[in-house]
Amino acid sequence: MIKHNNSSIETINMQTFVSTYVKQKGKSLFLTAALLCFPFLSFAQKTSSVTGEIKGLTEGKLQILVRTSETKWDTISTTPFSNGMFSFSQIKVARPMFARISVVGYQGGFNFFLEPNATYKALLRDGDGWFITGGELQNAQTEYQKGCGVLQNQLVALQAKSDSLRKALKYGSASKVNDSISTIKKELDMLRTSYLGANNNILSAALVLQELEQMDAPLNACKELYAQLGEGAKASSCGEIVNQRIQRLEKISRGSKAPDFTLPTLDGKSFTLSAMQGKVKIVDFWASWCGPCRLNNPVLRQLYADFHSKGLEIVNISLDEKRDRWVEAVKQDKLVWTQVSSLKGWKDPVTQLYSITAIPAIFVLDADNNIIASGLHGEELKNFVSGLFAEKGAK
Repeated sequence: MIKHNNSSIETINMQTFVSTYVKQKGKSLFLTAALLCFPFLSFAQKTSSVTGEIKGLTEGKLQILVRTSETKWDTISTTPFSNGMFSFSQIKVARPMFARISVVGYQGGFNFFLEPNATYKALLRDGDGWFITGGELQNAQTEYQKGCGVLQNQLVALQAKSDSLRKALKYGSASKVNDSISTIKKELDMLRTSYLGANNNILSAALVLQELEQMDAPLNACKELYAQLGEGAKASSCGEIVNQRIQRLEKISRGSKAPDFTLPTLDGKSFTLSAMQGKVKIVDFWASWCGPCRLNNPVLRQLYADFHSKGLEIVNISLDEKRDRWVEAVKQDKLVWTQVSSLKGWKDPVTQLYSITAIPAIFVLDADNNIIASGLHGEELKNFVSGLFAEKGAK
């Protein structure tokens, strides 16, 4: 499965960053980022400041963005930096927000939680050693991350030891090490539970948001994680984003009506889902560059050959951006059913309508376009669709 993550940040070499910045100023480049969270407090004054140093660059412009939805970041402040020094002053913020400092013209950045009436100090640099400090809440979050880091480092060391013992066929010793691994995992779970319980605010909501996005959690898992939050956390900006995700996923859950859409076909015509007739319909999001998608195409070919005459219809929605590659893949894989694409890749509005974060993504619909299954591939998809037509044949 090929995943798309709007908020993922890659680590780059700072020397490369500096030379690229000088030569290609304004082009996209990632900075290192990490998730920092802070509990909620009420403040009378609503402005904050951030001052600090950015290593490796001498001049440019920085910006602070705050996350306002699953996919949207709003710029709330900008400032130039000279000789590597910068200062944001009078930053207006009404409540704690998940924020990011980044170089203007570049993607990624340094994530933190921006609170009202807080003063921050920052050292921005590639790799380890960067920090943003200031305020009681950030300090509390830092301590939590340190605690998790110690335990996670122990896990890594113990897992390596266990693997080594198993390779040496010392299974008894490996078993004892595995017992230690289980103990540390329980400690991590206890630390997390305590953290959530102690922070009925944006801090716990941000942790839950991070977890469900990392695992690309389905609807039921999102609801379970959301239920772990207190009312204060649910009312925070990150809590609202978690709820947005739940509402979005409910629209494409089993039993829901599949969102209608219109896209251009391979031959330049217009295709609308609601106009497609069929007893069973498959909506498949894929791309020419997606290996797992291409491996699933023989299953679709077989299903189409077996059941098209009995009422099966398929529409492939390509996330390609280059038409020639899309056309060639359709030809190579012998996809003879409806092919559509806006050639906008992950930015296609239909991918957002269906909450597509990884491909292949397949939805099975009934004759009235109600979603009856999703997330099926390979033999599982083949057996499910075959079973539907077996039921219809028996009726």
